[in-house]
Amino acid sequence: MKKHEAIERIKEHMRIHGIGQPPHVYIAEALNLAIDALENSDPAWKPCSAQLPKSGLIEESGHNKEYLVTVKRDSGYAYRTIATRIEGCWHTETGFDFEDDETIIAWQPIPDPYNPTKKVDHIVDANKKVDQTVATGSTSDGYHTFDELYRHRGILFALICADHKDIAWKSLKHSDGTMYPGMFLCGIDTPYGQATYHMDLNPFWNLIQVKELHAAPEWDGHTPDMALNRIAAMAADRFVPLENGVVED
Repeated sequence: MKKHEAIERIKEHMRIHGIGQPPHVYIAEALNLAIDALENSDPAWKPCSAQLPKSGLIEESGHNKEYLVTVKRDSGYAYRTIATRIEGCWHTETGFDFEDDETIIAWQPIPDPYNPTKKVDHIVDANKKVDQTVATGSTSDGYHTFDELYRHRGILFALICADHKDIAWKSLKHSDGTMYPGMFLCGIDTPYGQATYHMDLNPFWNLIQVKELHAAPEWDGHTPDMALNRIAAMAADRFVPLENGVVED
């Protein structure tokens, strides 16, 4: 599983199971920490032969941006040190050139100094008083409950799948073999990319009569907004606007 896929799976899991509302605040904090770690993770060493940092970058302090580098000597001995990169050339931490028999072979960014007062914006502060109202499927905005809206979405998407059976599919497994308990993945391969939804097995598995795949296609990175826009684009392709309404082409 790729890093961006892991992040989206965590976010989808939190959304499906209502994590982020009491009494799941502590779980939400742990998962958000995991998301933050994934978003800010990077391969430790970047070979200079594959990628070099930009030259002349300046820190907020006004100093040249520093990097941790691996220096290799002609003798084969290698060591780590701090370096800057100015005008396309590596320099020592004190601004001098490296020795003629030394080559920078890899580098990595140096993390920001530890700041105990800094908080990650999307992490829930568990020390703050939280509203003890728990969001459930019965929670309503005054017009519809969550459960009602999910049923509407499921039935409407079932109708879309029935109308596009040639590009629709369902599977009990993600491409990596995993799946959320009691759910399955249903999708259509639109001309603009995938549009997929996780749906409850009961009642939607039997309602949606499309081809069943052993495992879902590999996720193409689409977000919920992208899925909605792709479906909307398909709808727009089928209709020609008229002066007094819309008629199917």
